[in-house]
Amino acid sequence: MDRLITIAAPHLGTDKAIRALDAVDDDGMFGFIKEWFVKREIGNGLYRTLKVSRGILFNLVPPAPGTLLYWLNIQPHPDIEYISIVRSAGYVIAGDLVVPPFSQDMNQVPALRGKSKVYITYQGHELTPADGVLLARIL
Repeated sequence: MDRLITIAAPHLGTDKAIRALDAVDDDGMFGFIKEWFVKREIGNGLYRTLKVSRGILFNLVPPAPGTLLYWLNIQPHPDIEYISIVRSAGYVIAGDLVVPPFSQDMNQVPALRGKSKVYITYQGHELTPADGVLLARIL
């Protein structure tokens, strides 16, 4: 492998993971009341999805000692080409509402600082046909 391309990847985590974990943390004396309020706000289906997704959500919190992203971000990285495709806000759309742009830029990872070429796209978090066009251009 001589190249790594990431699209909207949360290299530095996302506060949405913290918020989701907090939303489904129904421990404590008033946990059942919080659970009722959160389910009422987001719906039973999404609540259940977040609850069973706690493991992956823990891996998406911003890096801190003891987290997966912290460990990954301090590991030696191979001398290959790094490309970050970053979702950003344009004038018409809100951009990526899941992962902030700074977290998508591999140049923000201490072990990769200054090594990644960045392409900015003005769309949401999801993959679109435009990503295929961009990947074909890059490759």
